[in-house]
Amino acid sequence: MLANGAAFKLVDALLEVGSEGATREHLLRKAKISVRTFYKHLKELLEAGVVQEFGNRYRISLELAYVFRYKKWRDLDVLYDREETVRNAVLNIRSDALSLDGDNILCLWLVGSAARGEMKKESDLDFLAIVRSHSDYEPKEGSFKVQWVTMKRTEFTQKLREGDEFTVSALRQGLIIHDKGVAQKLYLSPINKPSDSSLRERESVVERFRKKLFEHLEFEEFEEAEKVLCSLTEIALRSILQYLGENPRGKSHILSLAELYFGKEINEDLAIATFLEVTQSKDAIIALHRKISSYYERFLARAEHLAFVARSLLSGHPVEFEKALRIVFSELFSDASIKGENIEILAYEMGHMLVQGKTLTGVPTQESLEPIVKMLSEQRPSLIGLVVVNPLREVPIYERDFERLENGIQDLTPWPTVSAITSIRLLQIYLDFHLLGWNQENYVLDLLLLNGVKRSQLEELVKRSLSSLKVNLLEWEHEDDTVDNNPRVVYINLSDLDFADDYNRNDGNQAFRIEFEYSATLELNFIVHNVRGWADYAELKVVPGPTKGSIRPEITKTASAVLTHPGTRFAQITDLEIGITQLSFQRRELEDEIMIQMAEGADILELQALSQEGVQFPEGPDSWTLHLASEGREE
Repeated sequence: MLANGAAFKLVDALLEVGSEGATREHLLRKAKISVRTFYKHLKELLEAGVVQEFGNRYRISLELAYVFRYKKWRDLDVLYDREETVRNAVLNIRSDALSLDGDNILCLWLVGSAARGEMKKESDLDFLAIVRSHSDYEPKEGSFKVQWVTMKRTEFTQKLREGDEFTVSALRQGLIIHDKGVAQKLYLSPINKPSDSSLRERESVVERFRKKLFEHLEFEEFEEAEKVLCSLTEIALRSILQYLGENPRGKSHILSLAELYFGKEINEDLAIATFLEVTQSKDAIIALHRKISSYYERFLARAEHLAFVARSLLSGHPVEFEKALRIVFSELFSDASIKGENIEILAYEMGHMLVQGKTLTGVPTQESLEPIVKMLSEQRPSLIGLVVVNPLREVPIYERDFERLENGIQDLTPWPTVSAITSIRLLQIYLDFHLLGWNQENYVLDLLLLNGVKRSQLEELVKRSLSSLKVNLLEWEHEDDTVDNNPRVVYINLSDLDFADDYNRNDGNQAFRIEFEYSATLELNFIVHNVRGWADYAELKVVPGPTKGSIRPEITKTASAVLTHPGTRFAQITDLEIGITQLSFQRRELEDEIMIQMAEGADILELQALSQEGVQFPEGPDSWTLHLASEGREE
């Protein structure tokens, strides 16, 4: 049955994930085998009872004697693959312990960084021994410092029921290097999540490390202070992750989980504080400690609440998922309005956004998003849509293939005014919001839409935004059927636009032009903010044609559309020989201004016509300054 190498890879992957088991996708990645090979060998293993299937997960049957014998053989094989100095040190300590206290030692594990293959020069060798009775045995130290922990069997099983991290890690990551027949029963013992008391106990450990840190700093023992800060960070982060329902293994696993739960800024600080490879100054150590402490304390202040939101967003029942969404958006945005399953947000000049959640057991598809797209296009055309999808909600977070999911999300929304993000991305923003103390709602909105509209869709965005305001550029009537009525999209440089001189240039922004003809040549120029995906700044230029008088009402409509499109922070119309020569609307930090310049012979009726077509003055200041200019005269 295990004559084939691929079968060994599958069994080894199952042994590595332990009693919790794993999904097919996770096992495929760990074993590095194909789906066809997986099912070929899985059938044999299931029939032999070596593997058990429960729901969408598979686990190894450690209750079978020959399976457990294979596990012990594999653990020793892993040890023999370790670096020679580590392997020899472990074997020497085992030999010494068994010769001096062998009758008393029932089971012996190598645990910690040596078992995980993460040993460094300064690392200790960690052992856990299950003993019959108390023993005074202490191993001799050689090339490495040694940590020797002993427990009676009853004490070990009690700690497992309490979710004690050290005993759980022995079963999940430890290597059995000696056993008198008791280890198998211990592996079959139930494992619970950490209790509240054990998590509170860790808070006192963090406090002790803080005192130790400042003692070293007081005596300018910077190297020792750095080691303490590394340990403090690891303990604090492990505690946060356990509140969130994780049971992380070593340091590398802790940081990989942190990358899933937190954003870039927090992770950079955590990585620096966990692996201080360059000696820091006293001020630098203190500054880094303050950051880590701030994250830890802000989390603990709302630990139960944040943990509930995290669980509900990632793996909760659809009802819990919707409840978590309402909590998240009501905290992120003070103006969030919750009506049934829909959440509406008004984020200052960015306009209205409609949020819906989709909780899925599989990977999201375009079909799953079509209802909100249909509603936006038919019932709420002025809103920008955001769909929060919770794919693979039945799969533990560390088993989800996020690279594939994120790539899929990028291609998920072909509709220009609907964006989609995963629930894990929303959770990252939410946790960062609390741990970093954000108070800028627009910045949060930028992050929410980061995975939204792609550059290739920007021209479609403009057409959609204008048509949503009852202005369809493609259906204007014209007398000459030979006139080209199809828009032409041209991507241009910011420097090609006169009005871009005063615009805050950014390499992340993109400009493009839409040209079309209707009794004149019309150009729509847009600078589009690449994060939000809609126009920050727009201009309509008109080159008059032979029937220039007839174009004025349509220009008025287009001006209204550009001006009132959600997210457009500056719009203007220029180069008209009659009627309105310039209309501009600009949002500033403290004041808003609308300016309309009138050509010679024009009158106030043009402004009235413009208002009738739907120009809506934004809410904000109590009064407006309106300038009407003609022949150098202001009224």
